[in-house]
Amino acid sequence: MKTHLLIENQKSCTEVIAKHRIHGSCPLDSFFEDDDEEFELWIRKGLLKHPNMKRDGVIFYDKKHGTIDPGFDFNVAQISDKAWFYTLFEPGYSHIEVIFYYLRKIGLYSNLKVAMRYTTTDPFFDETIKSLYLRYIEHASESVIDVSSLISDYIMGYKQICGKPWFEVDHVLFPIYIELDKVGRWILGRLSFVDRLFYVYNSRWSVNDDSEVAKSVKCYSDILPVSLDLVGFYKKRYDIKQKNWRYVTKKITEPFDIVIVKGLPGERLR
Repeated sequence: MKTHLLIENQKSCTEVIAKHRIHGSCPLDSFFEDDDEEFELWIRKGLLKHPNMKRDGVIFYDKKHGTIDPGFDFNVAQISDKAWFYTLFEPGYSHIEVIFYYLRKIGLYSNLKVAMRYTTTDPFFDETIKSLYLRYIEHASESVIDVSSLISDYIMGYKQICGKPWFEVDHVLFPIYIELDKVGRWILGRLSFVDRLFYVYNSRWSVNDDSEVAKSVKCYSDILPVSLDLVGFYKKRYDIKQKNWRYVTKKITEPFDIVIVKGLPGERLR
């Protein structure tokens, strides 16, 4: 299968008194103050000058400041270790789980008018599709892509809290783990059913990264069209095929073209 690569330009431990009570099913509807400076002071309090390597992991804080009590319950993860927040900018499984869970929750419950119909996957989906792709390459056959696979369960909306069947959305967001120059990081993938394109958002983009990023997401562009066909996706979404010429010129199971989105706000490097 041949995938086309496209380029797009697109522009402390002190007592805290609660100021706002959160109501409703989507907490992100509530107003939050801009407490970046206060958070930074808190995150640095008790931080060891040199982290200690222990058998069960790395210790970043002294004993007095390393535990959050009471902890945070994010539903998909319970956090009482202050180091969890310290490592937010590093590749991390549970951080991504929480972020994408709340993205799904916004899509389902938010009182705000969300401009697009979407759902997300999670890091486990990323691991699953990459593993399946290795078998697909090894056997050089679509027969390894089975309707009973975990990929199909995600498409049907079975695998996640606050998940939606893909039949009901126009976009799916994917957290994707890649390595560039031996440094691991997360990027964002977005499948647009209407465009029949797989968009990739890499906030640390450089001109030398495009080919490596495209290789890293090829498993998505190759596997997803076949999986969607297996579950009868397009039989339930005739409206999609009428909106884009790519559905006329390509077979349903042909790979999605990959679009590397440019002009993103750059990451703040520390």
